[in-house]
Amino acid sequence: MKKILTLVIFVLFLSGCTVVQTPINGMLFVESKGPSEVVTDGKIATKKGEACSIGIFGVVRGDSSISTAARNGKIKKITHVDHRVKNILHIYGEYCTIVYGR
Repeated sequence: MKKILTLVIFVLFLSGCTVVQTPINGMLFVESKGPSEVVTDGKIATKKGEACSIGIFGVVRGDSSISTAARNGKIKKITHVDHRVKNILHIYGEYCTIVYGR
């Protein structure tokens, strides 16, 4: 009985601790990139900024906001926003916002 209870707790512990927003779901590994927003005025972006948050066993740390990504890239005028998502076994998750602009 003790082994069964230990197995159940182990499976529940690993079954969904860290979940990141992504258009596709996978049980073992997910890595996805894609656009989030386009707010261009027709001019080409010359700068890039990135801000990431990571989660390990459901404990999340970081700031993946658009404003932080723009500040990191010293961007004053945003042309478009992308994102990158990684999730490994629902143990490790990463969500990054990538901002392009001038």
